[in-house]
Amino acid sequence: MAFKFNPFSATLDITSPSSGTVMVFTSSATVGGAADETLTVTGLLATDTIISVTQKTQGSGNLPLLGWFNQTNDAITGHWIGDPVIGAVLLVAVVR
Repeated sequence: MAFKFNPFSATLDITSPSSGTVMVFTSSATVGGAADETLTVTGLLATDTIISVTQKTQGSGNLPLLGWFNQTNDAITGHWIGDPVIGAVLLVAVVR
């Protein structure tokens, strides 16, 4: 997959293999207790190429998502600035 950003037109061209399909998954909600929390993402594969992980819903701690790591089958670990508490939900976009 290749990304090409054109700053003059503010466009992003994404070139993927002809067999690639963009898919979007929603995670389970956080339960709180730590800044790093592993969430269930049913359908996500460890071999998927992640193109975006965003916070769909903030947890009751109202904290921003800083990133993610540990992509596995049906799970991903979100990293927040602090404990997101309960209710944070992620959107994960992939190419498969």
